[in-house]
Amino acid sequence: MSNSIIAYHGSDAKIDRFTIDKLKSGSGVNVFGIGIYFTTNINTAAKYGNIIHEVTINQANTMLEYNTLVSHENLILALKSLVASGKFDDGEAKEFIAHLKSGETVGYKDFMEFLEGHVGALGTINIVREFGINGLKVSDYDDDGGIIYSVINPDTITINKIVPNPKQESTLNHKLRITNSLRKLLIK
Repeated sequence: MSNSIIAYHGSDAKIDRFTIDKLKSGSGVNVFGIGIYFTTNINTAAKYGNIIHEVTINQANTMLEYNTLVSHENLILALKSLVASGKFDDGEAKEFIAHLKSGETVGYKDFMEFLEGHVGALGTINIVREFGINGLKVSDYDDDGGIIYSVINPDTITINKIVPNPKQESTLNHKLRITNSLRKLLIK
């Protein structure tokens, strides 16, 4: 995967800079975990707002696939590290380790949700970023063919420009065709 990708963010507000200050305040439901949402499909972005921001997501190779499973060993090492740093107490870590030993598989999103339940959204972002992870990527979201990115590190996002909304363009083109047809009728 290349180190950067072009993606789109739909909003009803012009955004000068993406921040994590407004997490969970957008029109989505954060179905793929906490973060700022982008897609490689402009039509999908248009579903979330009239203003479409084209961005470059840098360090895209640090985005983990949504359904990637985390090895139990790596999770246990991460939890032990968090306990040692004082970010978790030993009881919380043991609770999650018991969950792991029950044989259930754990994805990165599950791990992030567990963290969020204990240290909140911002605490989760800080912990996950310490492991070099900048968000999640969902390759098979729907039939639109786009990839969804849930970015937790706004420093990796560069706003390129605002691009025309394909929904508005098709409405505008339709109105223009009707206007031109009426002109032709009036000229006759």
